[in-house]
Amino acid sequence: MPSYSYRCKSCKHEFTALQRMTEDALTDCPKCEGSVERVIGKNVGIQFMGSGFYVNDANEKGAPST
Repeated sequence: MPSYSYRCKSCKHEFTALQRMTEDALTDCPKCEGSVERVIGKNVGIQFMGSGFYVNDANEKGAPST
């Protein structure tokens, strides 16, 4: 289940919530009950590990060329 980061517009409290992708975004701050906005850009944790992700890895010896 993805986690979403929120920030309160009133008190600037930041928090994270685990939500299903189909759920509506949260609207109330748990601290002051003011309105919140979803913070975009956090919780992005993409990691490319192993071979095959770089140009020099694509044509290793024995690998078919494209």
